[in-house]
Amino acid sequence: MIKTNVTRFRNAGSPGRARPLPCCLRVLILEQKEGRKAFAERDKKGRLSLKDILELLELPTRGEVQKEGLNPDIETYRKVVIKVANAILGAVQLILLPTEEDEYELAPAAGGEWRDAAFHLGYYANLKAGSVVVDSSKAFLRYNAPEGGWPDFRAAVLGNLSLLRSLPEALHLNQPRATLLKALELIQKGPEKLEVLTAT
Repeated sequence: MIKTNVTRFRNAGSPGRARPLPCCLRVLILEQKEGRKAFAERDKKGRLSLKDILELLELPTRGEVQKEGLNPDIETYRKVVIKVANAILGAVQLILLPTEEDEYELAPAAGGEWRDAAFHLGYYANLKAGSVVVDSSKAFLRYNAPEGGWPDFRAAVLGNLSLLRSLPEALHLNQPRATLLKALELIQKGPEKLEVLTAT
């Protein structure tokens, strides 16, 4: 486990002196902590608020959108945010489903399972690392995991949603922020432009 490796590294070298951790190891430890914290928060009800989605995909708030000269009403803004988010989530076989509590439930896409999402996220974990760090869906249960591993594929996926941020670059897609602003700009220009958005 990471904890054991860190201990060995710190105890290496001169007696009584701890060697500084390499940058890559510090980043991995930080991602582990963030993954566990993210899972704890998202697993309270298994749902995401609009704020969670904005933070997850680094999308602009409605206030930031207004500073760009756009002024969508809150419902239009929300619908476009969810459309952009689902376009990204679809690449890993996930979808946001609305609930009655002004939140969204993250679930496998139609016909899919959490294992499928884990497989796809594992692929993007490899791209992000530039090497094979996850060689199977089962191996994803140990990726960025708390001690003992993730209990199931759902937990592993929820704990590693931050991998979605590197997905647009990996797939050579426009960044979510730019896509959101462009969509809102088209809507603001009129119904004929809106057809372009709703047809995709």
